[in-house]
Amino acid sequence: MKGLIRIALVIALVAPATHGAPLWLHIRVTEAGSHPATVKINLPYALVERAAPLVESEHVGDGEIVWNGDHVELSELRETWRALRAGKRTITRDDASWTIVRDASGETLVVHELDTKSGAVVRIPARLVDALLSGSGRLDFSAAVKVIAQLGSGELVAVDEDGSNVRIWVDSTPEAE
Repeated sequence: MKGLIRIALVIALVAPATHGAPLWLHIRVTEAGSHPATVKINLPYALVERAAPLVESEHVGDGEIVWNGDHVELSELRETWRALRAGKRTITRDDASWTIVRDASGETLVVHELDTKSGAVVRIPARLVDALLSGSGRLDFSAAVKVIAQLGSGELVAVDEDGSNVRIWVDSTPEAE
């Protein structure tokens, strides 16, 4: 779950800018288990916008990200994304299999982990993935900021795993849930 929280926070730092009502970024992490915990973060977008360049320059490694302790090459992520775009629906990596489908709207990817007890499910807008992987070398946070601004209010990322949840969304409400 710690890896999921790290990914969620990185994505949170590329939240949208709009010219209408001030937006707020909301992050909720609810961890199940013997020591359940909940983290609630509500940030004004203006603060997030100022912090985004720091993430891009200081906290994203050249050509790889760390996912649950594993180093994943961005070139591998891009290759996987191209395969999905070409119609492949099941991805296997390091003894883990995932199915990836679009929701009823066709705009959100729903990723289901197979062959594990956790049964993780991740929801993320396809356009956000396109934007993040559009750069060369590093993740393209600038492109992601533009895409999320176009998406406006709504859910950015949701992860459900073993009763634990991460949800990141944007709206005009200072405090949510």
